[in-house]
Amino acid sequence: MLTKIKKELLHAFLHSTLIQCTYIEVDQVGKTHGVILSKPAWMWGAEMGANDQGVSVAMAPVWTKLNGPGDLEERLLGQDLARYTLYLQT
Repeated sequence: MLTKIKKELLHAFLHSTLIQCTYIEVDQVGKTHGVILSKPAWMWGAEMGANDQGVSVAMAPVWTKLNGPGDLEERLLGQDLARYTLYLQT
């Protein structure tokens, strides 16, 4: 699996902006913190990273089973939540 390191500086956005995550779009916040991420090349989210406020996040695998037809709906991945958390948390 191809992994890349990505550095992003602090950004300011209009509140009506949407951000494209791996599978879906979510509302963008007004300001994000600068981050450094280790992420798979094919997805928006991150396996691990840290922001300019000293917050760090790392992922661990969780094995689950599909339980119904709703399980196939595209949603935020855990890696998307990790990256979004780094953007927002102080």
